[in-house]
Amino acid sequence: MRCCFKALSNTVALIIGSVVIISILLPFLISLERMNNLMGVYESNYMEYYSEKNTEQVDFKLDLLGEIPRYKIINYGTLPAKIVRVWVLEDPERGIMRSVSVDILLTPGQEYDLIQLLDQLRNVLNKDLSPDMILSLVTSRGNVILIRQNILSLNIVRTIYSVETPDFRPDRSLLYWNFTQLINTGRIYGKYSLSDSGCGRNGFVGLDYLKDPYGRILYPTKLLFVKNASGNVITFYLSSGIACQKYLFRQLIKPETNNIRIFFRFVALLNSSYSSTYDYDRWRFTVQFRLANGSYIYSSSSTFLIQIYGRESFNLVIKGKLTHYVDIDLSGASSDRIYDLEIIITIEQYAGRTISSKVGLDYLIFQGASVLSS
Repeated sequence: MRCCFKALSNTVALIIGSVVIISILLPFLISLERMNNLMGVYESNYMEYYSEKNTEQVDFKLDLLGEIPRYKIINYGTLPAKIVRVWVLEDPERGIMRSVSVDILLTPGQEYDLIQLLDQLRNVLNKDLSPDMILSLVTSRGNVILIRQNILSLNIVRTIYSVETPDFRPDRSLLYWNFTQLINTGRIYGKYSLSDSGCGRNGFVGLDYLKDPYGRILYPTKLLFVKNASGNVITFYLSSGIACQKYLFRQLIKPETNNIRIFFRFVALLNSSYSSTYDYDRWRFTVQFRLANGSYIYSSSSTFLIQIYGRESFNLVIKGKLTHYVDIDLSGASSDRIYDLEIIITIEQYAGRTISSKVGLDYLIFQGASVLSS
C-alpha cells in the first residue's frame, strides 16, 4: 500500500512539475515564435527597403538641347522618388552649409529643372544661389545625389548629341547668375548706335525678359540687354540701314591654349505693325568677338547669326542655335595675360518696311579659356 502511495505521489509530482515547466516554457516558446515572426517581417521590410533604395535611380544631368543649357535631376528608375532635403553652401567664403526641407516628387522618367529648385531656395533663404552652390539632394529612401561635385568635376550624365557641344562648366561659362555678379561689380559695359555700325553711344547693361509690345514674355530666361539711361532695353527701328550694340566685359578671360572657341546664343525679336512680312523684306544679324589686353587685340571673323528673307509672321522671335561658335587664334600671345572681351552685334535691314528689333545675350561658353566672373 505504501509503495502504491509512493508511486502515486511520484506521478503527481511529475505531473505538477511538468505543468510548472510547461507554464514557464510556453510563454517563452510563444514569445520566441512571435519574435521569429517579427524578425521575418523586419527582415522582409529591411530587404524591401534596400531593394527599393537600390532600385531608386535619381541622377544629375546637363541638358544642352533646350532653350538654354539646363542642369536637371532625372528619375531613371521604375519607382517614384521623393526629394526631401537639400544641402546648400549658404556662404562659400566661410564654408557655411545649411539644409532645407523640400517636397519634390519625381515619377519614373520625370525630369526636374534645378532652376525651379533655385526659385524655391530663393524664397526660403532670401538670396540668389547659383547651381554649383547646391551641395546635394537627399531622397526619402536615403539616397544622396551630389550636385556641386558633379558640376565641378563634370561627372555628368549627359545627353547624346549629333552635333558638337561645349564643355559646359561654371568656370568656363556665363549665364544669368554670372552676368549678375559681373553687373554688380561693374565689369560689364554697354554701347550702341541707332543708325550706324560705330556703337559710339554709352549705354548700360541689365538682365530682363524678352517681351512683346503688350508685355508678354516671349523667352523663358532673362537675357543680357544693352539699355539706355532710362533703363529701357534698346530698340532699333530700321527701314533700311544699319545699327549695332556692343558688350564690353572687363578682365574676363584667361587663355589656356592658343585657340579659344566661344559658343554663344543671342535671342532677337522682330516686331512690326504688319501682320506678316513680304518677300522683299530683308534682315541680317552678324556678330564679332574680340579679346584685348592693352595693344594686344585678337579678333574672330564676323559670323552671320541669321539672315531672313520675308514670309515670316510677327512677332518673330529668333533664337541662335547652340552650334553657333567663333574661334579666336592667340598664336604668339602670352599665356599669363587676362583679356577683356568685346562683342559687337550688327543689325541690318537692307530692304523692306520699317520694323523694330531687340537683341539679348543668352549665354557664353568657352573652350580653351577660363572665365574670371567673381
